[in-house]
Amino acid sequence: MIKIAEKTFLVTGAGTGIGYSIAQCLIASEARVVLHCNSHVEQAQKLASEAKTDCVVIQKDLSQPQAGQELVEEILNLGYSLDGVVNNAAIMTELSLDDNPSVWEEKWLKTLEVNLIAVSSITRRAIEHFKSKGGGIIVNISSRAAHRGDTPEYMHYAASKAALSKLTKSIARNFAADGILAY
Repeated sequence: MIKIAEKTFLVTGAGTGIGYSIAQCLIASEARVVLHCNSHVEQAQKLASEAKTDCVVIQKDLSQPQAGQELVEEILNLGYSLDGVVNNAAIMTELSLDDNPSVWEEKWLKTLEVNLIAVSSITRRAIEHFKSKGGGIIVNISSRAAHRGDTPEYMHYAASKAALSKLTKSIARNFAADGILAY
């Protein structure tokens, strides 16, 4: 059993839904939690204010280049030493084959930026940090769409989650010897 009391975890997309529930569970287990959110700041701030553990809220738009790296740097600059990362933040926008090609490409790029590129940046920086402290945990939230595909309106989402699934397996395969566990 992994003991998480007094450990510090980053949860992306912690303002609502799955991320919010994960953050609640970590808080209930007495972990320190960095609640990342983009558009649901009030909910994350409410959760942090009600927590009996140390919690901080950081708002950052992961669709922006370098945002994942900046997020981890901001956490470390606050004096936190991360023990775990839960990459939960994701977007799932509808897209039609009939959309203008520029809209098609824009939505694909934004989906990949949030669902994959930001995660890879967060993970890269977390791995560096974890190596310096003897290990850590990375949890990447994927989707059933990663395994079975999705409808034409959400092919870009399914592709991003399938890539995330393979990223997670690559981390597990290559960094377990460093005490870095990936799920």
